[in-house]
Amino acid sequence: MMMFYHLGEDLVKTMHEWMGLLFVGAIVLHLLNHWAPFSRYFKSKQAVAIVILVFAVAGTWMVSSSVGGGSEHPAKQLMKQVQQAPLTRVAALQGESEQDLVQRLQAAGVQVESAQQTLTELARTNQKHPTELLSLVLGNP
Repeated sequence: MMMFYHLGEDLVKTMHEWMGLLFVGAIVLHLLNHWAPFSRYFKSKQAVAIVILVFAVAGTWMVSSSVGGGSEHPAKQLMKQVQQAPLTRVAALQGESEQDLVQRLQAAGVQVESAQQTLTELARTNQKHPTELLSLVLGNP
């Protein structure tokens, strides 16, 4: 959930990577500890066929997900476009006047010079993360 909403991205990314390594280590230790019963599964042709099928499906999924240049998720693309649009357009998306949006941002302590500024520019000048300002725009302080 934190990755989806871009909360603490650096912390979540680091934690995700380390937890992944810990799980790989746990899998290796589990296999070493239970190697004899595990290896008995592969004496059956049916078990070998299932393993081959699993690897084929996983490989196909990995290849198909990498086709298309590894493009970003459409929701993330949309968020970037909104963050790079002038406040006039963002206000229109929200169904409110640009003056109301500017006043709401200013009431939250964001310094706005013009309704032509983007959320990305405002984030940079106000030392905030763009998604924090997007939350303000969407009414989620």
